[in-house]
Amino acid sequence: MTAAKMQQALANVDIDASNAIQEIRVFGDWAYCWNHLTIAVTPQHGGAPVKRSGHVLSVLQKQNGRWVIVRDANLLTVVPD
Repeated sequence: MTAAKMQQALANVDIDASNAIQEIRVFGDWAYCWNHLTIAVTPQHGGAPVKRSGHVLSVLQKQNGRWVIVRDANLLTVVPD
């Protein structure tokens, strides 16, 4: 999905998210971060929110002095009402 399509898709929803960092490890120019993420996406013009929750693992690499996510895996599943 392009950035423009992503912005269009998110234009009419409200997003509420929270995370709890479980672990961060740094190995030179490489690192990983393990989180538990909870997210709710609610249509602005009515409708029930879609809620998902689960673990996320992000692998980062230092590039030109900045940390960049190079791989990201999530196990978010639908949270029942």
